[in-house]
Amino acid sequence: MRLRFKVFLYTGSVLVGSFILISQLLTWNIEKSFLELEQRVVGRDIQRIADAFQNQIDVLDVKLGDWAQWDDTYLFLTNQNPEYIQSNLQNTSFELLHINLIVLTDLSGNIIFQKYVRGVEEQPFPIGFSQHLAERIADGRISALPGAAYAGIVDVPEGMIVTAVRPVTPSDGVAEPNGFIAFAYFFDESVISDIVRMTHVMMDYALYEAPVLEDGFLRARDYISSDNPSFIGYSSENESVFGYTLIFNDEGNPALIFRTKMDREIYESGKQSIVFFRKILVGISIFFSIVIFLLLHLLILRKITSLSCQVGMVSVDGTLDQRIFLPGKDEFSELAKDINRMLTILSERTRFLGDAKKEISEALERALDSENNLRKQTKELEKFRLAADKSFNHTVITDPDGHILYANESAVALTGFSLEEMTGKTPALWGRQMSREFYVDMWHCIKIEKKSFFGEITNKKKNGSTYIALARIVPILDDRGAVSFFVATETDMTEIKKQQEQEARHIRDLEVVNQKVTTEKVRAEAILRYLRSIGEAVFATDKSGTIVFSNEAAANMVGMKPEEILGEESQGVFRFCISDTDKSCDFLPFYEAIKFKKTLPFLSGSFLIGKDGKKIPISGTLSPIIEVKHIAGAIVVFQDITNQYELERTKERFLSVAAHQLRTPLGSMRWSMELLEGGDFGKLPKKAKEAIGELRKNSNRMMLLINDLLSVSRINQSELKEEFSKESLLNITREVVRNLQAEAVKKSIRIEIIAPEDLPKILLVRKHIFESVENLVSNAIRYGKENGHIRIVISIENSSLLLLIADDGIGIPENAKKNIFSKFFRAENAIQYFTDGSGLGLSVVKFYVEESHGEISFESEENVGTTFKMKFSIKQK
Repeated sequence: MRLRFKVFLYTGSVLVGSFILISQLLTWNIEKSFLELEQRVVGRDIQRIADAFQNQIDVLDVKLGDWAQWDDTYLFLTNQNPEYIQSNLQNTSFELLHINLIVLTDLSGNIIFQKYVRGVEEQPFPIGFSQHLAERIADGRISALPGAAYAGIVDVPEGMIVTAVRPVTPSDGVAEPNGFIAFAYFFDESVISDIVRMTHVMMDYALYEAPVLEDGFLRARDYISSDNPSFIGYSSENESVFGYTLIFNDEGNPALIFRTKMDREIYESGKQSIVFFRKILVGISIFFSIVIFLLLHLLILRKITSLSCQVGMVSVDGTLDQRIFLPGKDEFSELAKDINRMLTILSERTRFLGDAKKEISEALERALDSENNLRKQTKELEKFRLAADKSFNHTVITDPDGHILYANESAVALTGFSLEEMTGKTPALWGRQMSREFYVDMWHCIKIEKKSFFGEITNKKKNGSTYIALARIVPILDDRGAVSFFVATETDMTEIKKQQEQEARHIRDLEVVNQKVTTEKVRAEAILRYLRSIGEAVFATDKSGTIVFSNEAAANMVGMKPEEILGEESQGVFRFCISDTDKSCDFLPFYEAIKFKKTLPFLSGSFLIGKDGKKIPISGTLSPIIEVKHIAGAIVVFQDITNQYELERTKERFLSVAAHQLRTPLGSMRWSMELLEGGDFGKLPKKAKEAIGELRKNSNRMMLLINDLLSVSRINQSELKEEFSKESLLNITREVVRNLQAEAVKKSIRIEIIAPEDLPKILLVRKHIFESVENLVSNAIRYGKENGHIRIVISIENSSLLLLIADDGIGIPENAKKNIFSKFFRAENAIQYFTDGSGLGLSVVKFYVEESHGEISFESEENVGTTFKMKFSIKQK
């Protein structure tokens, strides 16, 4: 088969095969991409519907929050005055609040007031709903703790009801709750209409437990669950795509299925793009097939034919003087030159074969001379061996290049190497312990100057231990003055050196100890004088808690004298409490210092029981006394901070009252703006509507700031006492991500959760940990880059559960890292990125995590990203 035909056949086959492969791969990839795009659009629409419904529940809970912390509501539950009902719960109030049902109960769930209004007409109250609330309050699922919230959809015999329940407290937040208040409305078509109006997405719904469902809802119900609450399906004709999502009731059971529909215009556009792409690819393939074949013919095939003909002529003639010629400067021309060079080399090598034989003969004669010299040197060495065999010193004989020819028994015993291991080697076998300059000087002395060398040297035995020796190396010269051999002897000085060094070390140690004793005596006397005279209270104990020192300031705080305290048990004299409301005073500073073996500060809220039984707020430190790596006792330093403590209490009470007073008028403003923006008072001009929208956004930011201030105030006043429960950290994280998914989509940020499904549940405060995770993920979205990636990893490590939240955002500058958990602190790059923000979020997160006995830390690099890490113990306390 001709070469041109082969090239044409192979080139065409490769291009046709490549076209088919590329066409199939790109068709599959494009079709997959359009299908994924279609599913993302449907998934986004169904998520918007779910978010809109959750937003309606949140709005209801926000409206209820101001009524639950209203002094008038609190007084009504206390004395049940009818003026409250007449002034605030008229039928028109229900329409303004967009609700149907209001219920007020006492702390046991007994109904104090209930009312059902449809439109502006009062209706018989649904008994199933009031029974449901009473049961939830009785079994503790609706908590009476201040600030607790219960919101969701309730499934009762009268139908689906959207509700929110809160405990009623006064606006100052000091008194305990005295009952509950609930707002609710029926889930009906008006709710669906509100969701459609908010999202601009058409939707319908079905009851999850409905006995009869159309095929689409029935297929979705078989697929979706609490772990996989969304489903995407297609119509029987494959003309439409549907998105389904599951809505759960207050007990966590499936209640409703929401559905949205979209025509398959995106997918059809993708199929048309594939057809157009294939036509373009066929044209390109034909064009490139012709071009490649022509290029191969012009650039390769013609030159290969010419080269083949000329090489054939050389082989026929059989002469090495003929040359090949190909014009040009390409690889074929270079190949012709290489062939010519090869012919030239072959011609030259035939001429030098005779010369090579002559050189080989001369080399054999020189080898015979070397053998005769070696025999002569061996005879000379016999003279030295007889004298050295019985020597007590390490003795070796080497040739002029240092290769060992002989070693006596003392050399074998000292180095540990056998005679067979030494022979032919150099003394470097046990040497190489000194500096390079040492060996250079030694060889210059014995080989260049031909003088004897004497000096101290360090060598290494075969077992790895080193020894010190006095070495003497003598060159043996022949009749012509050239070095024939070297004779080296060594005397082991290791034990003598060790004894000398030990004596010198003992002398130095005694001098150091004497100096330390003198210094420590002077230092101890100075410290005692200082401790007795300083204003802070100081006392010290031994490791059993017995007081061994106290200054006058400490003794005065408990109404005693220093000499009366010495020898007493510290817990009987200095009694400390952690909280001013804690009646048990069992905090032992000396025990804490000895236990943790490091200096610790007194915890915030520490008190000393004074001489008159009054609790004195204090601050200070407790430290272990360490003597030669052993703990001998503890020293406690503290001071009275009564003025500072009272100032902080006054500041926190003012902050709490101010924030509470701001919530009520701000809530009313928000309702009014929502009514105006929603057109309840008539259609507004476009600019007026935009201005109201901005006011509403600013009021929302102000409400978030007030909530942060309240959280910090309650933390400082120790009012955030929540119940612990065993929860799944993975479920909490997934719920947070669902709530923030819409916010991430706006910035095209992808959130990825990596976690095994069999993670254990841990004991924590669910509400606070939910808010902590939500704060960190929200910050990652807020300060993340467009088209970024947030990675959330949950894993088990050393009996601990780890939660990592990593983003690729703006990062935290190095100079801001030490203050990142401080109140009201924001990094400079965060302020430039977003001017608004309170700087309270991370301080609250740290408190919430530590409240659940966890730890929080972070790693960050500016303009690269930040990773926050929460760590919780799996072992329950």
